[in-house]
Amino acid sequence: MENQALFKGMVYSFMTATGLLGNCFVILFYILISFQLKKLVPAEIILLTLAMANLVYDFTLALPHTAFIFSLKYFVSDLDCKFDLYMARVSRALSICLTSLLSSCQCAALASRRWRYFRLSSPQHLYPAVFSLLLLSMASSMSTVFFAGVRRNATNLNYVFDLGYCLVIYRDQTSFRVIGFIAFVRDFIFVVIMTLSSIYILWILHRHAKQVKGIRSSGRQKQDRVESQASKLVVTLVLVYVIIFGIDNTIWFYQFTSSRGDEFLTDFNHLLSTVYASFFPVVVLAFNRKFQKHILRCSRGEQDRDLLSNSSSRVKS
Repeated sequence: MENQALFKGMVYSFMTATGLLGNCFVILFYILISFQLKKLVPAEIILLTLAMANLVYDFTLALPHTAFIFSLKYFVSDLDCKFDLYMARVSRALSICLTSLLSSCQCAALASRRWRYFRLSSPQHLYPAVFSLLLLSMASSMSTVFFAGVRRNATNLNYVFDLGYCLVIYRDQTSFRVIGFIAFVRDFIFVVIMTLSSIYILWILHRHAKQVKGIRSSGRQKQDRVESQASKLVVTLVLVYVIIFGIDNTIWFYQFTSSRGDEFLTDFNHLLSTVYASFFPVVVLAFNRKFQKHILRCSRGEQDRDLLSNSSSRVKS
């Protein structure tokens, strides 16, 4: 294996392993919280669903792509290729939609009372929204089912996205550009929504900090810290998404307007999506106060057990 391929394989292996382990940890953490507290707030439900979407992406695209780099055969039939690529595109689209929904929910939660009708105050209001976004992601990614297949020795393919181990071959220039434009517009709309929501969140927090400066009570300080921490999490995720998928969508726009999916650019797009899937659990756990308190509680519990065991051993001696 050449040094360049080896380096790319190591990068993909690290990102894939980090994404798989990190997103599994986030899912298990929120499941544990739901059992302990008997409920999850809407933002936590969205983050849990986001972790599931990222985990599906890691399994269906990052993992087979890593296997391909190390010359390991992952797909054996067209059906395998169609299923994995379809699930990868659905999970990627759902991840963008859910991040936009998360930023919109946090924006509505911080906004004034006139926006109360847009707040998802309970899971009963949230589930239909998540389900609608899932249907949108599935419908807008359906072309993969018809055009994807295992790579074969084929020449003169003009309208194709080449992943190395799988091909997405479009019939003509019209289908190539129309399908590409639909995906581009979908992603662009949700990226704009999450960007505007994040800007509004930052403006609200800045204005609120000026209004309550010097007159905060202890209870108010605690509430402000919770709101600020949640907002930092949302804004950080959106910032990463805007950077990654801004570059991603620019490359995607170039590819479908040039009527051919360049293999290097396609590979780079997948790397960007894999980076977000790996970065997501790090951000969630770093800004999650419940996780931090749980870790501190566990560490204190271990310290207490150590003290008890030491004291008991001294008594016996």
